[in-house]
Amino acid sequence: MMKKIKSRKMIYIFIVIFVVMLICASVVANYFCSSLYIGSAQNYSGQFTFLSNECYLLSVTKSQSELEAQALATDYTQFGASGYIWKQDDYYHVIYSAHEKQNDASLLQNSLKDKLINCEIVKITFPSFVFEDDFTATQHAVLQQASNSFLQTFRTLSDLAVGIETDVYTNAVVGEKLQKLQTSLQQICENYNDEFSKNTQNKIISLGEYLSDELESVMLSTINNVSLKYHAVEILDIYKNMCHEFNN
Repeated sequence: MMKKIKSRKMIYIFIVIFVVMLICASVVANYFCSSLYIGSAQNYSGQFTFLSNECYLLSVTKSQSELEAQALATDYTQFGASGYIWKQDDYYHVIYSAHEKQNDASLLQNSLKDKLINCEIVKITFPSFVFEDDFTATQHAVLQQASNSFLQTFRTLSDLAVGIETDVYTNAVVGEKLQKLQTSLQQICENYNDEFSKNTQNKIISLGEYLSDELESVMLSTINNVSLKYHAVEILDIYKNMCHEFNN
Protein backbone atom coordinates (compact mmCIF):
# COMPACT_ATOMS: atom_id res chain seq x y z
CA MET A 1 0.00 0.00 0.00
CA MET A 2 2.81 2.41 0.91
CA LYS A 3 4.54 1.67 -2.36
CA LYS A 4 1.41 2.63 -4.30
CA ILE A 5 1.11 5.91 -2.39
CA LYS A 6 4.76 6.72 -3.01
CA SER A 7 4.36 5.85 -6.65
CA ARG A 8 1.37 8.18 -6.98
CA LYS A 9 3.27 10.97 -5.24
CA MET A 10 6.17 10.54 -7.65
CA ILE A 11 3.80 10.70 -10.63
CA TYR A 12 2.12 13.81 -9.18
CA ILE A 13 5.50 15.49 -8.61
CA PHE A 14 6.59 14.64 -12.16
CA ILE A 15 3.38 16.10 -13.60
CA VAL A 16 3.81 19.32 -11.58
CA ILE A 17 7.42 19.70 -12.71
CA PHE A 18 6.42 19.08 -16.34
CA VAL A 19 3.64 21.70 -16.17
CA VAL A 20 5.98 24.26 -14.59
CA MET A 21 8.55 23.64 -17.33
CA LEU A 22 5.90 24.14 -20.02
CA ILE A 23 4.83 27.43 -18.44
CA CYS A 24 8.43 28.65 -18.23
CA ALA A 25 9.11 27.67 -21.83
CA SER A 26 5.98 29.52 -22.93
CA VAL A 27 6.98 32.67 -21.07
CA VAL A 28 10.50 32.59 -22.55
CA ALA A 29 9.16 32.00 -26.07
CA ASN A 30 6.71 34.90 -25.75
CA TYR A 31 9.50 37.14 -24.51
CA PHE A 32 11.75 36.38 -27.48
CA CYS A 33 8.87 36.69 -29.95
CA SER A 34 8.01 40.10 -28.50
CA SER A 35 11.65 41.15 -28.69
CA LEU A 36 11.89 40.05 -32.32
CA TYR A 37 8.68 41.85 -33.17
CA ILE A 38 9.87 45.05 -31.50
CA GLY A 39 13.25 44.78 -33.21
CA SER A 40 11.57 44.12 -36.54
CA ALA A 41 9.26 47.09 -36.12
CA GLN A 42 12.23 49.29 -35.33
CA ASN A 43 14.03 48.13 -38.48
CA TYR A 44 11.09 49.02 -40.70
CA SER A 45 10.36 52.48 -39.33
CA GLY A 46 11.95 55.87 -39.68
CA GLN A 47 14.06 55.54 -42.82
CA PHE A 48 15.48 53.37 -45.57
CA THR A 49 19.14 53.66 -46.55
CA PHE A 50 20.53 53.02 -50.02
CA LEU A 51 24.13 51.92 -49.51
CA SER A 52 27.06 53.38 -51.43
CA ASN A 53 28.75 51.39 -54.19
CA GLU A 54 31.41 51.77 -56.82
CA CYS A 55 32.21 50.41 -60.28
CA TYR A 56 35.02 50.66 -62.82
CA LEU A 57 34.61 51.56 -66.47
CA LEU A 58 37.04 50.78 -69.26
CA SER A 59 37.25 53.84 -71.49
CA VAL A 60 38.77 53.20 -74.91
CA THR A 61 38.87 56.88 -75.83
CA LYS A 62 37.46 60.22 -74.73
CA SER A 63 36.68 63.61 -76.17
CA GLN A 64 35.37 66.96 -75.01
CA SER A 65 33.00 66.80 -77.95
CA GLU A 66 29.99 64.50 -77.59
CA LEU A 67 29.56 64.27 -81.36
CA GLU A 68 33.17 63.19 -81.81
CA ALA A 69 32.81 60.58 -79.06
CA GLN A 70 29.69 59.19 -80.74
CA ALA A 71 31.50 58.92 -84.07
CA LEU A 72 34.40 57.09 -82.42
CA ALA A 73 32.02 54.79 -80.57
CA THR A 74 30.73 53.34 -83.83
CA ASP A 75 34.24 52.24 -84.78
CA TYR A 76 34.99 50.65 -81.41
CA THR A 77 31.80 48.57 -81.33
CA GLN A 78 33.34 46.55 -84.17
CA PHE A 79 35.95 45.41 -81.64
CA GLY A 80 33.39 44.41 -79.01
CA ALA A 81 33.08 47.69 -77.13
CA SER A 82 29.69 48.68 -75.73
CA GLY A 83 29.97 52.07 -77.45
CA TYR A 84 28.11 53.74 -74.58
CA ILE A 85 28.98 57.42 -74.09
CA TRP A 86 29.64 58.21 -70.44
CA LYS A 87 29.95 61.84 -69.32
CA GLN A 88 32.60 62.25 -66.62
CA ASP A 89 33.81 65.70 -65.61
CA ASP A 90 34.61 67.54 -68.87
CA TYR A 91 34.94 64.46 -71.08
CA TYR A 92 32.73 62.07 -73.00
CA HIS A 93 34.15 58.57 -72.63
CA VAL A 94 33.54 55.74 -75.07
CA ILE A 95 33.06 52.75 -72.77
CA TYR A 96 34.25 49.26 -73.62
CA SER A 97 32.71 47.56 -70.57
CA ALA A 98 31.97 48.05 -66.86
CA HIS A 99 33.09 46.04 -63.83
CA GLU A 100 32.32 45.93 -60.11
CA LYS A 101 35.90 44.99 -59.17
CA GLN A 102 38.95 46.98 -60.15
CA ASN A 103 40.97 43.80 -60.57
CA ASP A 104 38.55 42.52 -63.22
CA ALA A 105 38.83 45.82 -65.07
CA SER A 106 42.64 45.66 -64.89
CA LEU A 107 42.75 42.10 -66.22
CA LEU A 108 40.63 42.99 -69.23
CA GLN A 109 42.61 46.20 -69.70
CA ASN A 110 45.81 44.15 -70.03
CA SER A 111 44.12 41.64 -72.33
CA LEU A 112 42.91 44.41 -74.65
CA LYS A 113 46.34 46.01 -74.61
CA ASP A 114 47.72 42.83 -76.19
CA LYS A 115 45.22 43.46 -79.01
CA LEU A 116 46.51 47.06 -79.34
CA ILE A 117 43.41 48.53 -77.69
CA ASN A 118 44.47 50.89 -74.92
CA CYS A 119 41.95 51.60 -72.16
CA GLU A 120 41.73 53.96 -69.24
CA ILE A 121 40.05 52.80 -66.02
CA VAL A 122 37.44 55.28 -64.79
CA LYS A 123 36.22 54.82 -61.23
CA ILE A 124 32.54 55.57 -60.61
CA THR A 125 31.15 56.14 -57.12
CA PHE A 126 27.49 55.80 -56.24
CA PRO A 127 26.92 57.71 -52.98
CA SER A 128 24.51 56.48 -50.34
CA PHE A 129 21.24 58.27 -49.61
CA VAL A 130 18.32 57.97 -47.23
CA PHE A 131 14.53 57.93 -47.56
CA GLU A 132 12.89 59.35 -44.44
CA ASP A 133 9.46 57.92 -43.65
CA ASP A 134 7.62 55.43 -41.43
CA PHE A 135 7.78 52.42 -43.71
CA THR A 136 5.89 49.20 -43.07
CA ALA A 137 7.64 45.85 -43.28
CA THR A 138 6.18 45.31 -46.75
CA GLN A 139 7.27 48.75 -47.97
CA HIS A 140 10.75 48.17 -46.58
CA ALA A 141 10.97 44.87 -48.49
CA VAL A 142 9.81 46.53 -51.73
CA LEU A 143 12.36 49.33 -51.32
CA GLN A 144 15.09 46.77 -50.67
CA GLN A 145 14.09 44.91 -53.81
CA ALA A 146 14.09 48.13 -55.83
CA SER A 147 17.44 49.37 -54.51
CA ASN A 148 19.13 46.03 -55.23
CA SER A 149 17.70 45.73 -58.73
CA PHE A 150 20.07 48.17 -60.45
CA LEU A 151 23.33 46.42 -59.68
CA GLN A 152 21.72 42.98 -59.99
CA THR A 153 20.51 43.89 -63.47
CA PHE A 154 23.93 45.24 -64.38
CA ARG A 155 25.54 41.98 -63.22
CA THR A 156 23.12 39.85 -65.20
CA LEU A 157 23.57 41.79 -68.45
CA SER A 158 27.36 41.79 -68.04
CA ASP A 159 27.36 38.06 -67.36
CA LEU A 160 25.28 37.38 -70.47
CA ALA A 161 27.64 39.50 -72.58
CA VAL A 162 30.68 37.59 -71.35
CA GLY A 163 28.79 34.32 -71.83
CA ILE A 164 28.22 35.09 -75.51
CA GLU A 165 31.82 36.24 -76.09
CA THR A 166 33.29 33.12 -74.50
CA ASP A 167 30.71 30.70 -75.95
CA VAL A 168 29.69 29.66 -72.44
CA TYR A 169 26.07 30.53 -73.26
CA THR A 170 24.22 29.74 -76.45
CA ASN A 171 21.89 32.34 -77.91
CA ALA A 172 18.96 30.26 -76.69
CA VAL A 173 20.24 30.31 -73.11
CA VAL A 174 20.90 34.06 -73.27
CA GLY A 175 17.40 34.64 -74.62
CA GLU A 176 15.89 32.62 -71.80
CA LYS A 177 17.90 34.41 -69.11
CA LEU A 178 17.13 37.80 -70.63
CA GLN A 179 13.42 36.98 -70.63
CA LYS A 180 13.60 36.00 -66.95
CA LEU A 181 15.33 39.28 -66.15
CA GLN A 182 12.67 41.28 -67.98
CA THR A 183 9.88 39.42 -66.18
CA SER A 184 11.59 39.90 -62.81
CA LEU A 185 11.97 43.66 -63.34
CA GLN A 186 8.37 43.98 -64.48
CA GLN A 187 7.32 42.36 -61.21
CA ILE A 188 9.53 44.69 -59.19
CA CYS A 189 7.97 47.72 -60.92
CA GLU A 190 4.47 46.37 -60.32
CA ASN A 191 5.19 45.71 -56.64
CA TYR A 192 6.61 49.21 -56.27
CA ASN A 193 3.66 50.89 -57.98
CA ASP A 194 1.15 48.85 -55.96
CA GLU A 195 2.82 49.72 -52.67
CA PHE A 196 3.61 53.40 -53.27
CA SER A 197 0.90 54.54 -55.70
CA LYS A 198 -0.58 56.84 -53.04
CA ASN A 199 2.76 58.16 -51.73
CA THR A 200 3.42 61.73 -52.91
CA GLN A 201 7.02 62.02 -51.71
CA ASN A 202 9.22 63.38 -54.51
CA LYS A 203 11.88 60.74 -53.88
CA ILE A 204 9.35 57.91 -53.96
CA ILE A 205 7.92 59.17 -57.25
CA SER A 206 11.39 59.66 -58.76
CA LEU A 207 12.54 56.18 -57.74
CA GLY A 208 9.53 54.73 -59.54
CA GLU A 209 10.56 56.63 -62.67
CA TYR A 210 14.13 55.36 -62.43
CA LEU A 211 12.82 51.81 -62.10
CA SER A 212 10.79 52.36 -65.29
CA ASP A 213 13.95 53.61 -67.06
CA GLU A 214 15.78 50.50 -65.89
CA LEU A 215 13.03 48.23 -67.21
CA GLU A 216 12.95 50.07 -70.55
CA SER A 217 16.71 49.64 -70.95
CA VAL A 218 16.49 45.89 -70.33
CA MET A 219 13.52 45.53 -72.70
CA LEU A 220 15.67 47.13 -75.44
CA SER A 221 18.53 44.68 -74.87
CA THR A 222 19.06 42.10 -77.59
CA ILE A 223 20.90 38.78 -77.76
CA ASN A 224 24.17 40.41 -78.78
CA ASN A 225 27.31 41.02 -76.70
CA VAL A 226 27.59 44.69 -77.72
CA SER A 227 23.93 45.38 -76.95
CA LEU A 228 24.17 43.63 -73.58
CA LYS A 229 27.30 45.57 -72.63
CA TYR A 230 25.71 48.82 -73.79
CA HIS A 231 22.62 48.39 -71.65
CA ALA A 232 24.66 47.13 -68.67
CA VAL A 233 26.54 50.44 -68.69
CA GLU A 234 23.30 52.33 -69.29
CA ILE A 235 21.85 50.78 -66.11
CA LEU A 236 24.84 52.12 -64.18
CA ASP A 237 24.26 55.56 -65.68
CA ILE A 238 20.62 55.45 -64.57
CA TYR A 239 21.72 54.38 -61.10
CA LYS A 240 24.37 57.13 -60.95
CA ASN A 241 21.86 59.82 -61.93
CA MET A 242 19.45 58.57 -59.29
CA CYS A 243 22.08 58.58 -56.54
CA HIS A 244 23.25 62.07 -57.36
CA GLU A 245 19.70 63.42 -57.59
CA PHE A 246 18.83 62.07 -54.15
CA ASN A 247 22.00 63.52 -52.65
CA ASN A 248 21.32 67.08 -53.84
